[in-house]
Amino acid sequence: MVYKFSELFSWTSGKAISPSNGAIPIYGSNGIIGYTETAKYENKIILGRVGAYCGSVMYCSGMFNATDNTLITTCDTSKIVYVFAYYLLKLYNLNNFAGGAAQPLITQSILKRLKCDIPDVSTQLCITSILSAYDNLIENNNRRIRLLEQMAENLYKEWFVRFRFPGHEKAEFENGLPKGWRIIKLGDFITFERGVGYGSKDIADGENVLLSMNNLRPYGGFIRDYSRPYSGKFKEFQKVKKGDLIMSITDMTQDRRIIGYTGIVPPGKDNRIICTHLMKLSSEEYHSYFLDGMFNYSNLSRVIAERATGTNVLGLTADNLKGVKTLLPPVNLHCLYVNKVTPIIELIFRLQENNDNLTSQRDLLLPRLMSGKLEVKA
Repeated sequence: MVYKFSELFSWTSGKAISPSNGAIPIYGSNGIIGYTETAKYENKIILGRVGAYCGSVMYCSGMFNATDNTLITTCDTSKIVYVFAYYLLKLYNLNNFAGGAAQPLITQSILKRLKCDIPDVSTQLCITSILSAYDNLIENNNRRIRLLEQMAENLYKEWFVRFRFPGHEKAEFENGLPKGWRIIKLGDFITFERGVGYGSKDIADGENVLLSMNNLRPYGGFIRDYSRPYSGKFKEFQKVKKGDLIMSITDMTQDRRIIGYTGIVPPGKDNRIICTHLMKLSSEEYHSYFLDGMFNYSNLSRVIAERATGTNVLGLTADNLKGVKTLLPPVNLHCLYVNKVTPIIELIFRLQENNDNLTSQRDLLLPRLMSGKLEVKA
């Protein structure tokens, strides 16, 4: 039966909220951006309302909160069930309906005019049971990934923040620091290389892919599912490959969730170029897996983020970074850490690739099931 979206859904806008201590997830337009102590919504669909992730679709089960970059969607469950609605909205590529001059924007008035042809509720449930099997596997992998990331963080903090590294019982300390460790400026052991500047004409079909600050997770980590085709010029040092470390040096958020934080580039083709809002960080002495922990698992990224300047858009330069001091362990201890953490990171990469394959299989089924080309029995 054909319905207008206004007959199936209602929307409310999220509210500005800052992360704090708590267990309730806060969703922005590109996923969880932090946690808080209070929940405002439960079992709803979130749409990205504005910006790069305008039109994104997430189904949030359980209690949650959401920022003002989102639209919280409520379903009329007598006509459409939530999980089916989630798959339906993903199929619509809502970003294509966005307006706005400066940046993409989805409004309730735009959404209300859209139409869809949906089956009865019992058929919806059969379709969602098939698609949910893929999502359950993906979520199981995501849980494993979160546990592995926590293992890597705990290992770094145990050795290099709490100083309970191998042999710490016999280590000598001077002024509260292990003997042989050194306080050093970042510019003395790290090379900072800025990405390519580009124009709208460069974001076009080409053999290369442009990575941006949207590829970095709030408070550290790499986001795999965001990239744009790139046909512009670049220099060789602006290319990145598996294992390279990148940092965001631009941030649209005044609470500095991204700027100064790093992510490790996952496996992929060697045609990935970083944009001017990113820097590639490299060191001859210290491995990128250690450097990523140094920035994200200590207080270092927060210290760097506080150096960012700007009114509406925050920015950093290489000079902002080079003078920042950090505490470095001896190279041999760093090597022991890299040997320990490498299998963890490699397993994370494999689970992420597995999720990519599951997502592709699900997305091939999705339009065929939703259109009725693949028949299901209620």
